[in-house]
Amino acid sequence: MPSVEETMNRFASRTSWVGFCRPVLVAALVVGAAGCADDDPVPDVVVTWTSSCSMGCREQPTRTIDGVNGENGIQVRCSASRGAGGIKTMSFTARQNVGMPEFGLRVDGVAWSTTGVQAGGPSCAVTLTEQFQTYGPGTCNGGTPCRVTITQESAGSVDGSLNVSGTVACEGLPGPDASAPFRGVSNGSFQIQDCAFPE
Repeated sequence: MPSVEETMNRFASRTSWVGFCRPVLVAALVVGAAGCADDDPVPDVVVTWTSSCSMGCREQPTRTIDGVNGENGIQVRCSASRGAGGIKTMSFTARQNVGMPEFGLRVDGVAWSTTGVQAGGPSCAVTLTEQFQTYGPGTCNGGTPCRVTITQESAGSVDGSLNVSGTVACEGLPGPDASAPFRGVSNGSFQIQDCAFPE
């Protein structure tokens, strides 16, 4: 798994082309900026996790989604907002749909004011996709069954965007029906550059 420093260095090398007008990515994120889509933040992610399971299912390999929305079968969405008392709230989805099977990780409504501590929020939830099956959502407000921590944040390379790194873990995410096994998320991490953060 790449370190935060390694990932940020790789992100920096992409900034010369991420901001240019790229029609295939226009639908990825709309932040209300005037002019060409050059001005719109295009989220760039590295998301990694291992999916564990209860009895009756196969362990899955470590998953990694690394890139920008619309390239190599990657789908990325990310948005953030500011609230009272310096609280920030973010939601992101990262999915890989090239080849079989499809997999992805989604974090909704995670709120924080200080890095390095467990984040939460009343709408915080984690959803896992493995082999086209959806598990969850599992709440992360209070740490059961999911825990999300924001470890680092900084201003993005595009005005009105945010870089965020963190970790995620879950236990016992329910499957789509009673016959599906429960799954967990371990060793989860996310590093997101240029999440839409309108001022």
